[in-house]
Amino acid sequence: MTRDADKDLLAEAATIVPRLDQPAPPLTQPDRVSVRRAIDFYRELDAMVADADLLANFAIGHNQNGTRRVKNPQMLATAHRMRATNLALAMKYSEMVWSVERVEQMHEAIALAVMQADRETGKRVIAAMQDVQSRWNPKREPF
Repeated sequence: MTRDADKDLLAEAATIVPRLDQPAPPLTQPDRVSVRRAIDFYRELDAMVADADLLANFAIGHNQNGTRRVKNPQMLATAHRMRATNLALAMKYSEMVWSVERVEQMHEAIALAVMQADRETGKRVIAAMQDVQSRWNPKREPF
């Protein structure tokens, strides 16, 4: 019974999990919207920045003459590390988004150029692109 259940589970997983030797289908605009809704990066980043600000404000006091003073140096240092982490995360996210958008634009430009070429040239270009893709997505043995 266990082996049958394992086979059934494997068959079900095979229908859900994409194969590694096949390229993923391109994302459509509705796909992108759902991914953005699933994890709202900017909302999460804003919350982390607000927490760092709250911690920094708590670590700072004010003298009677209105100047600022440090009440808790360790807490202030922690708040600054949190801010640095948030900035680094925001930069990595921006770099990744820019890179993905640029690659998508390049792929669209290549596809347009191939479609505008004559039929024989288009076939050769498509074959060359499939060869490159096969080298970047090596086939793996099924489990």
